[in-house]
Amino acid sequence: MSLLGFLSWLATLTTIGFYLTGLLDCKKIIDNDGPGAVPFLPFLTSHFCCGLWFAYGVLKADATVKFVNAAGMGLTAIYMVCYISFSKRKSVQFTLIILCGMLAFGLEYYLNRVIRDKHTRTEYLSLACIITTIVMQASPLFTVVSILANARKCPASLVVLVNLFLFIMIIWILSWLATILTIGFFLSGTVTCKAILDKKNTGTVQFLPFLTTLMSCSLWTAYGLMKGDGTIIRVNVVGVLLQVVYMSCFLYYSVNKKTEFKHMSYVAVAGLVVYIYMMKIVDGDIERTSQLGRLCTIVTIVMMGSPLATMAEVIRTKSTETMPFVFAFLVTIQSLVWLCYGIAVHDLNVQLPNGTGVLLGLIQLAMFCIYPSTPPTQRHVVDLA
Repeated sequence: MSLLGFLSWLATLTTIGFYLTGLLDCKKIIDNDGPGAVPFLPFLTSHFCCGLWFAYGVLKADATVKFVNAAGMGLTAIYMVCYISFSKRKSVQFTLIILCGMLAFGLEYYLNRVIRDKHTRTEYLSLACIITTIVMQASPLFTVVSILANARKCPASLVVLVNLFLFIMIIWILSWLATILTIGFFLSGTVTCKAILDKKNTGTVQFLPFLTTLMSCSLWTAYGLMKGDGTIIRVNVVGVLLQVVYMSCFLYYSVNKKTEFKHMSYVAVAGLVVYIYMMKIVDGDIERTSQLGRLCTIVTIVMMGSPLATMAEVIRTKSTETMPFVFAFLVTIQSLVWLCYGIAVHDLNVQLPNGTGVLLGLIQLAMFCIYPSTPPTQRHVVDLA
């Protein structure tokens, strides 16, 4: 047997063994003639997670992933039936199942009807699987807190210590989620650069988004250094470097370099003015950090407001054809993660712009429910046919 085959069987046996632990909960429910303190949500979320991984296994044609998660779906379905049979609050369980089903249906519709490319579909499904699995693996931490908080004999120092550990873990998870999502968002510029390199000209690509993103990342890097926030520094340093690469690529093939250099000089002058004001006029590190944070917030909110023009076009044409769903969805998720991170570290300057980003993202996503993705002329042709 090859090493890959051995690992495949080992993963299969250990994972199915893990799923079989639910039999103990079912036995407890049957013996007590009711669920008691056994929660329903772990069964439902495990079933949902197995469904995602099973679909991923089908797309990747991975027999191990398919087999393990098919078994997981079957077992969790049995556990849920057992739970509901003895539950006295069936309406709550059915409500959760309906909500989970709606989420699954929305995801299935988006992956199969909106995304046509199989490779892209697999990538987005894998991202959904990863996020769901990480969230599920972190969930037992909250149970530990609950147990310790309710344990009268538990030393207060231990409760404080565990809560501190959990708080650090939550910040760490949010930090890396925010880092991965934001750097992934910055890397989307590589697609634009590839198009420029292939065509040997900039075409209709705009230079200003690269420049404004560079300015925003530079401000946030300075703010992160003043605050001593490693997450903000890490993300925005990568953002600065990537924008410099994208701008260099753009300028190399641009036929109107004079205009681009003029815009760069404006931003450089603005940056110099901000630097002189912060370092020479504003007194004290606390006040300096506070004012720079406000400036970062304003710049980010203005940049996040750019989709408003697209939203106005959608309302005018009654079509979401010009609004990319993937972009709106990822920006919403990214803003939500940063909002949670800002709340965790008590940073209002992170909370405000990303709260705005979540609100705008939800409005954009709502438009996909209100307006179709085909232009009115095409719909008229389809109706006549």
